[in-house]
Amino acid sequence: MHGPGSTSDKTIRFRESSHSPTHTQEVGRRLIRRFGSPGRLFALSGELGTGKSELVRGMARELDIHEPVTSPTYAIINEYEGPVPLIHVDLYRISESEELELLDLWAHFSDAAIIAIEWAERIPASWLPGETIHVHIALTEDRKSGHAPASNERTITVSGGGIAQRQNIGDSGRSTAG
Repeated sequence: MHGPGSTSDKTIRFRESSHSPTHTQEVGRRLIRRFGSPGRLFALSGELGTGKSELVRGMARELDIHEPVTSPTYAIINEYEGPVPLIHVDLYRISESEELELLDLWAHFSDAAIIAIEWAERIPASWLPGETIHVHIALTEDRKSGHAPASNERTITVSGGGIAQRQNIGDSGRSTAG
């Protein structure tokens, strides 16, 4: 894994709608197929209940991890063994960078594992490697009323460094570069 503060001038950007937890998991699977090399860090953001853990469940399934994946809200870090290990971090309960320093998150990470961090916006940007893939999940607003719809629709936006510009994660016609 590249250390905090690494930089890259290449980014990917795309947006996809998800209509169900199963579809959000499928997006996680495709992210791993496309970008899931050992040492990769995925920084997940979005409001409570938008599907960050569902995305990680899909990532774990693609990594051939068979144990149940749960949000580590209280444990803070869950590690899952597989052909490529997955380290799942949840920073929901962390409110200050001093708490992050006490956790010494980087000591838990490995070049051999893929890392998925929920509530990654709580980490100072300068601490994240330049090759980090940023995934933001938001409830899709009703364009006419400006309110979240009654459905499960979410918008998943992905951007990140270290990958050629404007790539698409794959086989869904709903993905768009932009």
